Amino acid sequence: RQRLIALRTVIEADYPSAATAHLGMAGETPIVPDQLITFAQNVLRRLDDGFGNYKPLFPEITPPNIAPRAAAIGQDIASLTTAVAAVDQDVRETQDAQNLRNLALTQWTHNYVPVASIIENLYRLAQMPAHADRVRPTSRRRTGTPEPEDIQGETPTTDSDYAPEPVDVTLDA
Repeated sequence: RQRLIALRTVIEADYPSAATAHLGMAGETPIVPDQLITFAQNVLRRLDDGFGNYKPLFPEITPPNIAPRAAAIGQDIASLTTAVAAVDQDVRETQDAQNLRNLALTQWTHNYVPVASIIENLYRLAQMPAHADRVRPTSRRRTGTPEPEDIQGETPTTDSDYAPEPVDVTLDA
């Protein structure tokens, strides 16, 4: 962008303002990369065609050699085009990863939540609340943070610890 602005300054100093407009450099130089690439390519194309009928303002002074500046702008366009393509690819990859994450979250919600609810309730029906509480991960475990009992090394409970109390099921007739 700065090279284009410097080129415009050089051209405006030695040629009439209509020459700047002829080259497509009148107005503001774009900031957005895609627009800047298009703008610079158009300027270079018009520079290749020359200044047309526009003569230098001061014919006694040799006009500046614009070819090296144009070559440098061409190299800048190539570098910027490569960088924009890399950013666009990164954006696409990020969007794909986000879509895959959303799909996995949808499948998890669709499959895991109902199954976990069924298993949890089966443990509760079997009067095993400790196991029922462990079916669903806590918010700490979801983030990878251990629970206090994980840190203390508490011995795991067995099913026999939660055996249901005998229930008298005699029917009065």
